Amino acid sequence: MVDLTVMFPATPSLRAEWAPIYIEPLEGSGERFVVAVACRGESGGAAKLAIRHAVLRCMYAEQGLQVLGLAELIVESLNDHLSAGGSIADWMTPATSCHVGPIRLAFGDSLESILNQGIRLTASLAEQAEVDPQAAEDAGESSAIQVDRFIQQVKATVRQRVQEFETRFKRTISVRFGAAPTEIGYLGERLAANFDILVPGVALSRKRTRAKAKLLDLQALKDQVDLIGNRNAYELMLWVPPANAPMYSDADMKRSEEVFVELQEIGDKHELRVEKMSSAEQAAARIFSAEGLSAA
Repeated sequence: MVDLTVMFPATPSLRAEWAPIYIEPLEGSGERFVVAVACRGESGGAAKLAIRHAVLRCMYAEQGLQVLGLAELIVESLNDHLSAGGSIADWMTPATSCHVGPIRLAFGDSLESILNQGIRLTASLAEQAEVDPQAAEDAGESSAIQVDRFIQQVKATVRQRVQEFETRFKRTISVRFGAAPTEIGYLGERLAANFDILVPGVALSRKRTRAKAKLLDLQALKDQVDLIGNRNAYELMLWVPPANAPMYSDADMKRSEEVFVELQEIGDKHELRVEKMSSAEQAAARIFSAEGLSAA
């Protein structure tokens, strides 16, 4: 007897539950759309954003960033819950306008492939092109290297003028009670500063989240540690590419600028300065100015 099973592809090895995640922008209206997809297998779980900022901006104008922020919060909450061993069914939504869709079963080669299946089946407002997860991971690692390089360049520029300031870079301090020490990019007598880069691309949302975390660290330092003393300037210095950089599209640059404006608004609410830096020399000049040193 001929074994007909060899004529069919093997069932993928990974079995997982998945569900779309909806938000209802106008509560009680019944109007909902998918902003994320979550899946949970035997070895872990994950969630993925399933909405494009361009679409949200078209639908809600300036309010689109708020909807995107909620969607990103949902994904972050889900990832934390699933990585801690929770299931999709027992996840507590972070907002009353958020709803879990029907939980279904799927097979795939990885959690990422199942997430992409779910997005294709339920999220008409999502990007159709899939991003290679390894490429996204590599982009995140590359970004961290670039930030460290920027800090080293600023440090070297500062050291050329005031060698004693070298020890002020990458200092660790406990900014929250009971928390592990936090690294601050520059911790001087009058200025505390963190550094980052803000460039368009696949990892822009990750850079946005990281920049927000650095602002929170500065806020905690100002409000919980520096209650008295001479330090009165707290800044996030962001290296950004020039506006006419040929490797980015106008849409990419516009999205990056929107993130910058959002970070500035957060900073303004807490008396934190957020500034664009085009070079290490510009950042060094700001450090000298804040520390009360005259221009060289």
